[in-house]
Amino acid sequence: MHSIIFVAFVVTVRALEEDPTTTYYRLYRDGTEFYTQKNFSFAKTLLEKSLEDYRFYHKNAINCRVECRRKNSLLLENFEDSRKSTDILEIGLFENFIHQSKCMKRCFKKVFGERPDHIHSSESKRIDKDFETGRVYQYLQFCYYELKEYTKAACAAYTYYLKHPHDQNAQRNVQMYREKMEVKDEEFVDLDRKSYQEFHIQGENAYYEGNWSGVVDNFERALSEFYREEQNCRLQCEGNLIIPSPPPPGDFFHYLKELYVPILRCQVDCEYKLSRVFADHQEDFIEEHYNFLQYAYYQMGDFERAAQAIGAFLLFNSSHREMLQNRLFFMTRLGYHDSHLSARKEAVQYIEMRNRLESLLYFAESNDLNKIEGDSKEVEHYLKEFEKLGIKLIQTPSDLKGRRFVAEGVLRDEQQEELLNLMKATKMKSAGIQTTSIPKAIQAVKTDPDLEISLRLLLKLSEAVRFYTSKFLNQTSFYTKETKVICRGPPDPEDKEAESDCFPQEDGSCADLEQEHLEGDPDEFRAVLYINDVEKGGETVFLNRKNKALAHVFPKKGHFTVFEALDKHMVTPPSSQRCVILMTFSTEKVKDNPEYRQAMLFLNDLDEEKVRKLHVDNVRKVEELTREGVSIVQSGQELHGTERFVADGLITEGECQNLISLLELVKSGNLPRDLVQLFLGASERARILVENFFNLTRPLYFDYTHLVCRKAVQEEENDRLDLSHPVHADNCLIQPDGSCLRQFPAYIARDYSAVLYLNEKPDFIGGEFFFAHGNKTEQISVSPKCGRVVGFNAGEYHGVRAVQRGRRCAIAMWYTMDPNTQELARFQAQKKMADQDDVRKETPESKNDGEFGTVLRKGEEKILHFQKDPVEKSLLNNKDSEINVVTETGESKRFQSEPILNKEQENADISGTDVMTGDKDTLQTNNHGEL
Repeated sequence: MHSIIFVAFVVTVRALEEDPTTTYYRLYRDGTEFYTQKNFSFAKTLLEKSLEDYRFYHKNAINCRVECRRKNSLLLENFEDSRKSTDILEIGLFENFIHQSKCMKRCFKKVFGERPDHIHSSESKRIDKDFETGRVYQYLQFCYYELKEYTKAACAAYTYYLKHPHDQNAQRNVQMYREKMEVKDEEFVDLDRKSYQEFHIQGENAYYEGNWSGVVDNFERALSEFYREEQNCRLQCEGNLIIPSPPPPGDFFHYLKELYVPILRCQVDCEYKLSRVFADHQEDFIEEHYNFLQYAYYQMGDFERAAQAIGAFLLFNSSHREMLQNRLFFMTRLGYHDSHLSARKEAVQYIEMRNRLESLLYFAESNDLNKIEGDSKEVEHYLKEFEKLGIKLIQTPSDLKGRRFVAEGVLRDEQQEELLNLMKATKMKSAGIQTTSIPKAIQAVKTDPDLEISLRLLLKLSEAVRFYTSKFLNQTSFYTKETKVICRGPPDPEDKEAESDCFPQEDGSCADLEQEHLEGDPDEFRAVLYINDVEKGGETVFLNRKNKALAHVFPKKGHFTVFEALDKHMVTPPSSQRCVILMTFSTEKVKDNPEYRQAMLFLNDLDEEKVRKLHVDNVRKVEELTREGVSIVQSGQELHGTERFVADGLITEGECQNLISLLELVKSGNLPRDLVQLFLGASERARILVENFFNLTRPLYFDYTHLVCRKAVQEEENDRLDLSHPVHADNCLIQPDGSCLRQFPAYIARDYSAVLYLNEKPDFIGGEFFFAHGNKTEQISVSPKCGRVVGFNAGEYHGVRAVQRGRRCAIAMWYTMDPNTQELARFQAQKKMADQDDVRKETPESKNDGEFGTVLRKGEEKILHFQKDPVEKSLLNNKDSEINVVTETGESKRFQSEPILNKEQENADISGTDVMTGDKDTLQTNNHGEL
């Protein structure tokens, strides 16, 4: 009987093979039908053949598209070179479409013969989706398993897992074949692995072996294959046509748009779909190829190709700190110029294609019926993005009657103090004016290392203003000609010359307003960032041709105004010192001043010196921690991750209680000095532990620190399933597919995180910290305990269970490797503590040396301050379920959340907070964790 069935099956399969109408649709449908009947042998054969035909069809369909494009390239060249009328050009465009269509039909006939056309029905779309998502491998895996072909089953399971790495069933299947079926690691093969992925893997292996020629060979081939595969992906999108409902009669171009937009959306997604090695999607996949190449070429002594690879990398990621330093190294140490560091041709072509696709998709999907065509769209888009960062436009060009504007939000109180410290190191010029340039600031840092922060601030703020200005003015190339800090005092009443015909300019010079225009270049702009407030006077006044006031800009801390360098203006006499950062920008590259790069190189040298000292100092400190009883109790695999650990014994029970009491004292404004020192010291010990446990090669800086307690007012005995803090990562935005994008509005500068707990049960019930899977389900939990530290990579997914009873307290800390984003208020607190130590040594009889708050002078109270938590919206992440939030009075309550936030705002609030945010009491050292 079995032999009869087998013979019948063989005949059926051969008939299918010989039937020209057989497609992978039919093979897959029949294969899954046999699968449901548990005829696994028949199902396996048909599913294998369906997979074979699927690959055959799409490979040859893409080849036809490539060939027809090549043949039609001459038509496109004629079209581009034509100088004929619009009508003729339009006819030429559709002529190209018709040629392409006929070419495709001929090619398909030649390759596929009598094969039926690729018809898009609901069933065919479902089957195509099953192949695209790898569902076919799920069927094959079970067929192989039932037929005891365990190695093949393992490969099918592994291939499906790589497409769905967060699927727990897929994870368990792979683990089962490894452990129970004893399939060896080298026998697990990705059945869908592309050649570019294989070359990428081999290139990484060569890198770790120090085989630089192997790195170059493999990554060059990987790049070439990736670009080819990405083009194939875009061509395959053209075959996935979605027919829209019939448009109104005569609306031909609208119909074409509706046909093209889904194809365009598919093409834009190609890079993301292909940016994968093993199970991991890599946001920076293409540029990493150039990263490996620039390093390998440098090691081989081929500096020219290394420079080109650096240029290509920066084309993809123009703000990458290390690569900018490499670029600067080539320019300052090796004598290369910008032309040597230009991007490679294939990278330029790819970026141009990608940008045009993305721009076209954005334009096609945007609601543009009531918008002005032109540059205003892009400007509006950027302004909205800047508003999320707190930078807002407050006076427009129409308000100021010219190509000028005023914005706010780039300068904070603690930053003002450091900039003014920089000016204290500058001698007063004549006419009550002080000026500090970047080279002078570098010299000041060499004299006083504490001014390093001030220099970093000056560079960071000037770059922020330059970037905002370039986007507002829609300038793709915008260079900094000059940056300096200028302070001017009120006029001397006895200075008779002050009453002369001097019309003060922002740069401290006097202008002859009798001239129709000021001297200067028409391609230059001035930006003035006000560092402090002036009670009266100190305005920037714009004048018309008759020297009459057109518009006034009042000096307000954190505001900045931008105007054309040729604009007539003057500065009115200030009633008190008026300090600004004055920047001059140009659209001409030849005016780009190297001072900024020289300063970055100087700071880089300082960073390298810190790196050299890092292990020498910290090894000693870690030994001290160990002697004091600090021990690692869990790490790595025990916590189901790599960069995770739990340590106990960082501080004592008494220190925990003292830190909790600090929250009550902070409300009074009088902070005991020893408790503030304890707060700073305990968090510093945690930083040292994190830095050394992960064996980091660069120092960690505090990005943000706060002491916080969470209290549940409505205490409940029953278990609660809501979360005190939703699952998130500290430096990226979790996507629906479980990946995490390290991009704004997440705090992308953060590299590592830690939580130091101050109490434990029975002080409270609930509140357990837990690491999470990509699907936001709990992976493993950690119970709080006095002196316990949880340290982890800031990209790890984590959350906190609800506090059901009592009050739970901890110090939450976020760290960065970027010294430009370190926590400024913490630096200032430590500096003031040190200054007070000096005062106490000189005046030991001081009566105030016991309290930190009373020693601070006016204007300095905000170094450590009590601040209520963010409003309730910062905790909303599930609009359909009950959640626990903390009101401004610190009371925890249950409520059904309302759809207050859009998704971007929601992510911005959640990703920037941590396990303890939204609590009753908060002691913070910085609002934003930035310089």
